[in-house]
Amino acid sequence: MDTRTLAGLLLTVGLSGCVVEANDAPYRERVGALIVDWTIDGSKSVEECNLSGSSKLDVTIVTSSGAVAGEFQQACESFATTITLAPGSYSGQAVLLDGAGRERTTSVQIRPFEVFSNDQLSIPIEFPANSFYAP
Repeated sequence: MDTRTLAGLLLTVGLSGCVVEANDAPYRERVGALIVDWTIDGSKSVEECNLSGSSKLDVTIVTSSGAVAGEFQQACESFATTITLAPGSYSGQAVLLDGAGRERTTSVQIRPFEVFSNDQLSIPIEFPANSFYAP
């Protein structure tokens, strides 16, 4: 192939109008969100976190097959956390932790739930007074 033919071929390919654009939109469209919304003895008072010695919520989410999907933490005073998950079936458990990472409560089970693309599911959980360990 001579250089004029090669140059013409390259010019034709360059003018073809093909544009490739990369972004993460397909990933964003495939995820959903679980909002864990909690109370302590029926209240969302920061005072309850302080009185119970709880500094963080620790949530473990598992798939329907039993594989751990992740462990997530949020400050106790937030009383809600948003967890991004791929579409699927899950369940979980949550505990309140003290500042040193020790459990302050028994586990609260998060009932089985389904996550769909581009959707948010809110699940309330309650830490009753009798779920706390003695100081």
